[in-house]
Amino acid sequence: MLNAHSQTDNEIKTLHFGTTKVEVYPDHTMITFADGFEVPGAPEDTDEYRATADKFGYGTDTLKLCQEHEVMHIAFCHWLGIQSPTMRRLQTNDESLAKMNRLEEAAVLAIQRFARECDIDLVTRMQDLLAERARKPARRAT
Repeated sequence: MLNAHSQTDNEIKTLHFGTTKVEVYPDHTMITFADGFEVPGAPEDTDEYRATADKFGYGTDTLKLCQEHEVMHIAFCHWLGIQSPTMRRLQTNDESLAKMNRLEEAAVLAIQRFARECDIDLVTRMQDLLAERARKPARRAT
């Protein structure tokens, strides 16, 4: 099940990918899984993070990099039909997921770079796709 809800009065955008909720706040993100496990996200105040923002098309906007990045971890893995190795690693501290974590990070950043070149706001695009899907009638098995 996919759906999106935006509360413009306090600028919180809430997106649901299956049983995972991603909330995009004006200054951070929060991912909440069905079991209640939460992963907060916020821009890092480091030269490396600023360089990443610049390299992937965000210029100095580290907040937008962060917001789109966290949404895309969940959206991308949901689209693939898998749990995010990055989020599972955070939840379990399972170092055997390190390689998959690196691959997922690279894939998410590649999507972000491509979207920036196409002038696509990924949070808004995901909201639109989720809302569009929610409006479509469910398919019936034949």
